[in-house]
Amino acid sequence: MKILTVEIGTGTQDIFLYDSNLDLENGLKLILPSPTLMVHRRLKQALRARTPILLNGYQLLSTGIVSDLLNLDLKTS
Repeated sequence: MKILTVEIGTGTQDIFLYDSNLDLENGLKLILPSPTLMVHRRLKQALRARTPILLNGYQLLSTGIVSDLLNLDLKTS
């Protein structure tokens, strides 16, 4: 049996593939930057360069790291 688990946090997304044919410690594990963190980095660059930005999706804007950056930029503009 195989089970894929994904946990997306503020800083990282953790992915683990459990395979019952392997010992638990030999399962595939990935730790990657979270999508939110990647958006935050790109948004920060765009704000610094003063380039136009199009944001789409209510889930994206509800996360603190992105909305905090946007609120900070609006206050300083």
